[in-house]
Amino acid sequence: MGKLDTYYEAWKGGDLDTGMACYADDILMISAEDGIVTDRETLYTWLKIDWLAFSLRTMKTNSVRFMDIENMVWADIVGGNEEFPLIRMSGVFLFDDQGKIRLRTSKATLQRTGDDEFISETACYESESLNRDITQRHGDHIKHRTSIPDDKLTQDYHPDAILLTEEGDVLRGHQDIRAYLAARRQHLLKVNTRIQKTNTNIGGNVALMHWQLSDDNNKHIDGSETFFYKDGMISHHFMQFHRL
Repeated sequence: MGKLDTYYEAWKGGDLDTGMACYADDILMISAEDGIVTDRETLYTWLKIDWLAFSLRTMKTNSVRFMDIENMVWADIVGGNEEFPLIRMSGVFLFDDQGKIRLRTSKATLQRTGDDEFISETACYESESLNRDITQRHGDHIKHRTSIPDDKLTQDYHPDAILLTEEGDVLRGHQDIRAYLAARRQHLLKVNTRIQKTNTNIGGNVALMHWQLSDDNNKHIDGSETFFYKDGMISHHFMQFHRL
């Protein structure tokens, strides 16, 4: 049985009480829209609104992907309903020793019927407080990866780092991660990708970055990346994006 199965079954049926029981007592929510939430009552209210709108009682699912990596689960769900033909919810869940969710990153991409525009919401839920040191380190990393040569792309990564690509490939160590990041950067440069929007939420030792890009063909890419830091270096990096 997968770590996320109980929570996923509760979400499918809109069973909020069972879903709430999957969270650790001290979970903290950091949201771009709602600020910081530190109590379960507010978290319950937030989830109730979210589940009423996007549980499987109201949404048809096209694809569901879960991948377990150590004490984490990478999740990606794509579906739609009458109002939003495209709904994509993705994120990373981190579990404590009791199997409770103590950290969650979440991003939702919505596209309304008859509308070329899309809505994207990003949130980070964490059971630790804001870490200003990680805020600085992550800011430095984002600057580095757009300006440094290929052979330096992993200078901010732990030697045993793990990167999970959008395709679901698990890369381990500097050599494989560096090759992937270099190829990805070269592709984005080739199609003349431009940043339309970016924002980052920091909670504890985790950074959740959301971005929107466009290219020469006026194609939009909406994505997020989750970074876990250990001893000031990136230990886990999860990529999720969707071409709109």
